Amino acid sequence: MIAATAPGPLIPTGLEILLQAVGVALVVLVIVALISLLRSPLDPQRRLIWVATIFVLPLVGPAVWLWWRYWYYPRRRQEQPDWDPNDRTKRVNLARKSFRDLQRTSDDELKRGDAVRREQIR
Repeated sequence: MIAATAPGPLIPTGLEILLQAVGVALVVLVIVALISLLRSPLDPQRRLIWVATIFVLPLVGPAVWLWWRYWYYPRRRQEQPDWDPNDRTKRVNLARKSFRDLQRTSDDELKRGDAVRREQIR
């Protein structure tokens, strides 16, 4: 008689289910990163480097790409509107503003706009 406590060969254990879930999440992360990369403003040479990074480092590569695309890139464009990630002729990086400095600047602009509107109403 077979012991009732032993799992059958077709019934996955908890660890197997966890590993499968992690694997599926990793595949989804890679796919999301690749789709984002295809929609990015980079030229084909730089995309090829990112594709290699995403596949060679399957957890770190997509995470770094998504950070660069959705966090670093928009903030850099906000600080330097003429910045192009494909242009490597400019090697000088301006002093970086912190997020709080950018937020203060936008708050000050809003306050100035309110003051101008009040004066226009009078």
